[in-house]
Amino acid sequence: MSDGDSNQQSSLKRPLHMTLKIPAHSRDRKQGRVLIRWPSAVVMLLESYFREDTTPNEDQREEITRVCNDELQKSVTSGSKLPCPSIDC
Repeated sequence: MSDGDSNQQSSLKRPLHMTLKIPAHSRDRKQGRVLIRWPSAVVMLLESYFREDTTPNEDQREEITRVCNDELQKSVTSGSKLPCPSIDC
């Protein structure tokens, strides 16, 4: 890794590498996927952001997160459920 890469990595808000306690190839790791149903308002927000830019930078991701969380809070205060895995709903 060059000095430029390490400087860029240290300036990011999130680390580029994630450490797992259980290796990905381990048999102990759960292999299943979970389907999450999001409110349609959140889906529309995400689609509009990603239509504009399919590869948002860190600041744009933070903005998307904030806007979606605000929309989720609105749906909770209006009596809707938070998105949850379909197996538990």
